Amino acid sequence: MQGLSSLPPEIILHVTDFLDYEYEINALSRANRHFHRLLTAELYKATVHRANAAQGSRNSNALLWVAVRGVEQTFPKLLAAGSRLDSVLLPVAAAYGQDAIVKLLCEHRHGADAEVDLNQYLDWRDRLDLLGAVEREIIGTPLTLAAQYGHESVIQPLLSYGADIDSRGLEGRTALAVAAESGFLSICKVLLSHGADVEAVGYNHATPLHLASRAGHTEIVRALLEKHADVDHQDRFRHSTLAVAAAGGCVETVQCLLDYEALPNMQMLMACARYQRAETLKLLIRHFDYPRSAQNQAELTTVACAAAACGLSDLLAEVIGLDWEVNSVPVRGYLERGDAFDRYWTPLAYASSFGYLDIVRMLLSHGANVNGMRYRAYLPDRDAPASPLSCAVKGGWTDIVTLLLERGANISFAMANARDNKILCDAVAYEPILKALLDRGALECTPFSPTLEYLAAEAVRAGNAKSVRMLIDGRVDIWKNGFQLEEGRGSANVLAEAKGAVLDVLVQAGCLPRAGEETEIITTCSAVTAANIPLLQHLISRGLDISPRSPELRYQLLRRVVTNHYVERAEISLDFLLGEGLEINTLDKDGQTLLLSTLHHQATYFRDGTIGLLVDRGANPCFQDTQGNCPLVAAVHNEAASSDTSISLLRGIEAQKIPFEVFAPQVLKAISAAEECGNRDDRLRILRRFYWRRRYPV
Repeated sequence: MQGLSSLPPEIILHVTDFLDYEYEINALSRANRHFHRLLTAELYKATVHRANAAQGSRNSNALLWVAVRGVEQTFPKLLAAGSRLDSVLLPVAAAYGQDAIVKLLCEHRHGADAEVDLNQYLDWRDRLDLLGAVEREIIGTPLTLAAQYGHESVIQPLLSYGADIDSRGLEGRTALAVAAESGFLSICKVLLSHGADVEAVGYNHATPLHLASRAGHTEIVRALLEKHADVDHQDRFRHSTLAVAAAGGCVETVQCLLDYEALPNMQMLMACARYQRAETLKLLIRHFDYPRSAQNQAELTTVACAAAACGLSDLLAEVIGLDWEVNSVPVRGYLERGDAFDRYWTPLAYASSFGYLDIVRMLLSHGANVNGMRYRAYLPDRDAPASPLSCAVKGGWTDIVTLLLERGANISFAMANARDNKILCDAVAYEPILKALLDRGALECTPFSPTLEYLAAEAVRAGNAKSVRMLIDGRVDIWKNGFQLEEGRGSANVLAEAKGAVLDVLVQAGCLPRAGEETEIITTCSAVTAANIPLLQHLISRGLDISPRSPELRYQLLRRVVTNHYVERAEISLDFLLGEGLEINTLDKDGQTLLLSTLHHQATYFRDGTIGLLVDRGANPCFQDTQGNCPLVAAVHNEAASSDTSISLLRGIEAQKIPFEVFAPQVLKAISAAEECGNRDDRLRILRRFYWRRRYPV
């Protein structure tokens, strides 16, 4: 270093122009004190002027790193080097609770080249990964972000510098609303002391009191009520504060609202019904003296529905004793939401859905319609079963299903609507229920009834071996409809999900494709995609040939690995196949390895992680076909490949200790290709750095 130290400063500075990475300048500056004094300023300038192209921002990563990490002493140095204050910095610093950086940004917001806005709304997701930051969604203004993440130390300086206390963040919520929902009492008190609007509403017209009540933050609810928040405000869905508190299920919060004289409404009872808030329901019943205080049949019905849903048989018996019509359904205006979810639910449907057999018996004994409704109705919500039978089936309540069928429940009625055709699909998870429905002719009820083969597929997917056995014993032919068992899914895809006891049943029943048939190959490929090792082991044990004598099949199976959407599954299948003797560098008909073929053909889907997986398992990153194609160059040209793909290949070169004279020409070709394509994903610098560090190793 003595010879280099003797060079004029101008020459040393000129050397830095040829260093691609800031850390390389930093390494040179640490060689001795002279270089440190000379190059520190140059390092900051390089950091500012060599912004990461992948970020798409005028800022270097360093200034964002300062905003995330809060390294206060670095801030003025970056400003001196010419870094411009972008509008994203203040929200980022606020989200990460860096109060010192927030103060500095506020102080410099009037600079000639500054774009710092105290009320800047930022929607910035998945942008901080390169900084090694804790994953954090940054959507909102500086004040709402500080409130969202509980940074009280950031709230104070923002307010002192003039930030709008009622600025709107995500979903139009103010900082007070965000803090109230998140449960930050001290922040709420600070905002309230500075005059935050307690009645500010977001997109759904929910107030801070609504949000705190739903979340069960009783002390915040009390603080808002002390500031005269409207205890009976309704949001756009006509949910009162008491109704959302009941839905949240915090008894203390509900009691607090009652202490401030919240008015009763039927929505609060329907909220208890939907979310099974039994303790909250008991409190409301005592406080408002229901059902004796009910004004009409509609209110009695609402009380009955809530009692049935929460299993309160004594309360339901009291309602029945008040000359109530047992087959009534809730009035739409009383529903917890203004949709059709509960629109056609009788108390019997609620009790059947939540498994209260004693209440089902009570309602039936008092004349409840076993089918729930007195007329057919079209249900717009496919997940909202209308009949007690379909409710009980979905919940898996065998005793209730049996009782309803004994009392004459009409399966046709439960399945009449095409959108409510899930009753049999729900039943496959419960073999006794499925058998009971099939024994009563469920498959012949409507034109919309599924086939036995379809149900068998659902049973396999549900992992219910007993249902699979029952359907197979009923002479189900898994391959009856070829590969059209269900839309977009063939028999092979379904069989590929069979594991454990389900697979044993299918094997014993001879449902797997015969050896040598085309369907066997398709099933094997599907099993590789699903990473179903037990199925693969069985197919191989009975004679499936994946030896070198079957090169096309071997390559096809490996192809399924590399195109898998799930890297974890790909890893499991690849390790199994390699353990069975498959060679990862097998050539296809075009004379290319799997790795090269995947990168060379633009239409091939792959995940970056899968490329790394192939290289880690021994795929040759420097294979070159007869046309001169190689993975490194193909990765540069492939628009679906990111810089991570190139990094995986370079790491493979290192790990496999490929000689310099072998990989160097390919790296140089990749550099030339990257120069033609532009500095996409910083790939050019990655390739150059790799080449020169190997060309002149330290």
